Amino acid sequence: MSIDYNDVEFAYTQGDQHITRTLYLKDRKTSRGALGIWRVDVLWSWKVYRSRRQLQRLYGDYQRADTAGLPMDKPRFVVGRIRSRGRTTSGFVLIARWMEGTQFLNKATSFRAALDAQMMPHDRTDQNYIRTTAGCLAAQSVGLRDCQGFVKMGERESLQFFDIHTRWNPIYNIFGSSIQADALVQVIESWESSI
Repeated sequence: MSIDYNDVEFAYTQGDQHITRTLYLKDRKTSRGALGIWRVDVLWSWKVYRSRRQLQRLYGDYQRADTAGLPMDKPRFVVGRIRSRGRTTSGFVLIARWMEGTQFLNKATSFRAALDAQMMPHDRTDQNYIRTTAGCLAAQSVGLRDCQGFVKMGERESLQFFDIHTRWNPIYNIFGSSIQADALVQVIESWESSI
């Protein structure tokens, strides 16, 4: 396949190998904070960033969220050279497992619709319900902003978040609160009685 002006090339080093990967515009999912998201080799999600400006903040957010027990894939951050639209920059790719299930984005109504679509049991003793509740409480504890994820019943984690941004305050070394994460907790806590 020929390379188009709008396609993205990512050149990086893995061990002693120099690798260049072409990511085609036709396969791109849009992203507000990055050049785009691509599904790579069936299993992987590659979110490509044109510069390294956000690298340390994102890395820190993912590390702190993981420590707090937020259900998510543990990503790799790979630094390299990004070529897009005739420009070459030093950027990075956030690589995580491709997620399946019903996606929810930013709003309690979207989360509730995902729970409905996946037929989340209305029984507080159900393991999916318990794991989903724990995930919502973890999101609340880290002040998760821009709450996005997938719900899929029967998985080890019935709720998984992606695109992690926390309300971490580096001056006081604490997490701030998040109205969005609070709303997720309200949805799951009222789920049992919402039949």
